[in-house]
Amino acid sequence: MNLKHKEGCQMRMTIAIIGMAIVAGLLLVPVPVSAHHAFSAAFDENKPINLQGKVSEIKVFAYQAKSGESKCVGVFVEYLDGKKVFMGGSAPGANGQSSK
Repeated sequence: MNLKHKEGCQMRMTIAIIGMAIVAGLLLVPVPVSAHHAFSAAFDENKPINLQGKVSEIKVFAYQAKSGESKCVGVFVEYLDGKKVFMGGSAPGANGQSSK
């Protein structure tokens, strides 16, 4: 085997090892993930709740859609006596815990 051929093989081997080390390093980098729970994991679709009646002087806390559409995601409803009913979900504070 001549010297140039031997150096070429060593160079390819070094590049391959460096490439594998980079890929292995990227696989070890922690990636943040967020859990998403399906509707059926938390709610019973066979037990719908329909509310009817007069509602006065309550506060509804929610976040507006970024698109500007007339829709939002609810966080909680607060009654006059200060009692809060949390809506659950992924909105900050919707689970009843501080969003900070």
